[in-house]
Amino acid sequence: MEINKKILLIDDQEEILNSLKKLLAGEDNLSNINNKMKDLVNDFFKEESKEKETYDVHTALDGETGYKLVKKALEEGEPYSVVTVDMRMPGWEELRKNDSNIEIIIITAYTNLKREELVNKIGKPEKLLYLKKPFEKEEILQVILSLTTKWSLEQKVKNQLQLIKYSKQNLEEVMCGISEIEKSIVFSLKVVYKTIAEEFMKIIKCEKAYLVMENEVFRWGELGEDCLAFEELKDRVVENKSYVIDSTKIYVNFFCDKNYCDINGAIGVFKYNRDLLVNEKIIDIFISHSNNLLKSANLYMQLQQKNNELLISNKKLMEANALNKKFLVISSHELRTPGTIIGAYADLLASGKAKEPEKIAQGLQNAAGRLNILIEQML
Repeated sequence: MEINKKILLIDDQEEILNSLKKLLAGEDNLSNINNKMKDLVNDFFKEESKEKETYDVHTALDGETGYKLVKKALEEGEPYSVVTVDMRMPGWEELRKNDSNIEIIIITAYTNLKREELVNKIGKPEKLLYLKKPFEKEEILQVILSLTTKWSLEQKVKNQLQLIKYSKQNLEEVMCGISEIEKSIVFSLKVVYKTIAEEFMKIIKCEKAYLVMENEVFRWGELGEDCLAFEELKDRVVENKSYVIDSTKIYVNFFCDKNYCDINGAIGVFKYNRDLLVNEKIIDIFISHSNNLLKSANLYMQLQQKNNELLISNKKLMEANALNKKFLVISSHELRTPGTIIGAYADLLASGKAKEPEKIAQGLQNAAGRLNILIEQML
């Protein structure tokens, strides 16, 4: 963990300031002599020595100057972690109002002011240390080490909590986006791709983008450049990667089943704001879910296509079945007529009562001819 070692010393006695600064910055003469002696000993005996803690020390001779330095450091995004002040100096009491996170060490030789009064005056007792003079060098070194570490740990926890809150919000947006994409699956694949692009823009806070599907392009805002050809965009997306992030844009290679799509692929280009936090894990989650939904959409479209084909086939079968029934009714009726005539004439001949055999023979020939014609038509 990186420790913020930027500290401020406020005291109206310049000698005290210089003495503390040399001690904390590792510049005091005695320390330098000791370090040189340790170096000589270590070089001779080949022993390892622990490096002494040193700090980025700033000084102020009055409370008002110290207040301005704290304010300026906070505005520049490089705040002090610890400030030491002489309790009797005016102007330093406003430090807490300006920077609520700073660790304050009150240094005084007087004991008439109780700590409770200081707490009521300054607030945040957990960030206020009351140190009486005189004190040992090791004591102030240990106090500064503890407080700079404490400040840095607190900031790290705050940043992690902020990231968790941001990630939670983004995850909620991802879930809402996925829900919207699922609703679009019932339409067409192009509608699904367009919905995914719009939901992705919401998640990365993007207002400028385009989605390229070979000869068709969807645009949101103006990117300040002509839309690149599909093949050129395809070259920018690394093989087997869902997306690529450069300094200003995110290129997304969306899933596409070429066997069942009327397009050869879909690539989105999204211009994002570098000042906003882009969480790659959130991007991973969204694109992974989107591609899974696209796979589902492809399967849905395939199923819909097969279903349509089955409906058409079923319709044709129903028509064929109706035609078959009609054919059977008509053909059975037409076949029965000559069959009945042949049967009747045969019965008449068999009874021996036929008075006009020539007429019967002609009737049989006509009926047989009609029957043959019907059979040929049926075949």
